[in-house]
Amino acid sequence: IRLEEIRQATVPVRLTRIGEAAEGYKVDTVKLSPANVVVSGPASTIAALQIVETEPFELNGVTGNVQRSVGLVRAERVLSITPERVLAQVTVEPVRITREVKRVTVDVRNTDRPFQLRPLRVNLTIRGPQRAVQALELDAGNVYIDAAQLGTGEHVVEPEVVLPNGVELVKREPASLSLEIMDKQDKQTGSPPDKK
Repeated sequence: IRLEEIRQATVPVRLTRIGEAAEGYKVDTVKLSPANVVVSGPASTIAALQIVETEPFELNGVTGNVQRSVGLVRAERVLSITPERVLAQVTVEPVRITREVKRVTVDVRNTDRPFQLRPLRVNLTIRGPQRAVQALELDAGNVYIDAAQLGTGEHVVEPEVVLPNGVELVKREPASLSLEIMDKQDKQTGSPPDKK
């Protein structure tokens, strides 16, 4: 009978994840406390032990951060693991995507005078949570120019873009538009011009 020396070692812990976050979400970070545990057992077993796995940690369908205590799996011939449980903190966040929305009509607000806007539409590049960005419908109410402070004449203007919380504007093409405001008695047509 050969008696083997009992040894101790500090070994990192790895979270065993089962399942995926809900569609449109992803696991961002995994933090284990403690990140390392002390294992004891026969010297040859401990020398070969690279990592200690946790018991399965269920992530199916989660849409937010998850924190819970999880047990550790004791490998064959390992006598003890200290501590026997760790606290797992999993950060889940929405998948962010970028989308281009073409030819969005620009609205001109707060003027009762005839005007001509060139061009009439813009292309927008937006970024945000996948679900919000994919479902977003942009119309003239979302993109507008406030003409309240603009007098007669030609103006270079940047349209305002109204987006839901969490969705940001990456790019607007063109960045600026030409808005010509005319006197009320001018016979010229407003925007868009009549096409005959």
